[in-house]
Amino acid sequence: MKGRKSPTAGLVQLAKAQSGVLTMSQLRKHERSEKIRRRWAAGLVRMAPGYYCTTEPTWHSWCWAGVRRGGTTSVVGGAAAAYLHGFMTTPPARITIFHGAGKPLASMGGDGVAVDLKQGSRAGRGTPPRTSVEVSILDLAGECDENATIMAATRAIAEGKTTPSRILEALEERRAVRHRKVLERVCDEASKGVESVLEWRFLELVLRAHGLPLPTRQVSVVEHSRSDNVWEEYGLLVELDGHLGHEDAFRDLDRDNRAALKGYVTLRYGWHDIHERPAEVAAQIRQALMAAGWDGAHPRRGR
Repeated sequence: MKGRKSPTAGLVQLAKAQSGVLTMSQLRKHERSEKIRRRWAAGLVRMAPGYYCTTEPTWHSWCWAGVRRGGTTSVVGGAAAAYLHGFMTTPPARITIFHGAGKPLASMGGDGVAVDLKQGSRAGRGTPPRTSVEVSILDLAGECDENATIMAATRAIAEGKTTPSRILEALEERRAVRHRKVLERVCDEASKGVESVLEWRFLELVLRAHGLPLPTRQVSVVEHSRSDNVWEEYGLLVELDGHLGHEDAFRDLDRDNRAALKGYVTLRYGWHDIHERPAEVAAQIRQALMAAGWDGAHPRRGR
């Protein structure tokens, strides 16, 4: 026992590499004495029987615990893999681990995080191992609603983590994929530019879904600039920020000011507005159109 009161340097490094996670089997590899192992384990945070953490478990700690429970073939998949790849901005409360074990494995979790272990063969990459970007998108579609799927796929394309053609290839290799038609449409629109995806969703979720008159698109109202949506008859412009990030505020302000001098009102919306509050956006556009003389009854196209 003398000189073995603290975990070995190798065990400390292993825990650091696994976001603080250690398993009892790993403790056994570094210490033969059951008494010492139990003393070490007593100083750790228990995550599940045989699974411990050197600190309060983080979201990444739960990923590692799931991977270790799944064994050498396990990988993080779905929305959790999308977050690890960086094209999903919020860590999901449910972490999916795919594994090739011959029998079902018990789920685990705590502190608002659930780890589901699913039987299935998936290739892994990275640390902790996770599915490819394209496979992550397809699996994510099975876990998330249509809007979240569109946002994730579009962001992955916009940030250069994949391409529309690679997503379509992955779709061809799998028979059953939730939101397949939507993903195909995203790829079609994104091949024209990421802004095109937002324009399509604006048309479907805001204008058509709420019976608003359709605008003329990409019209030059002010010199050296084109506006996304123009209701010329009603002096209304709607500009869409399809960059999934910060816009060039000065450029937009200058364009808005010049349009205002010509009598146009400009409304601006981004990804969150179109996908999370389309009814509110539609109500604002309706109000602006009616204030400019639209009777609210005939959804005709602007000139």
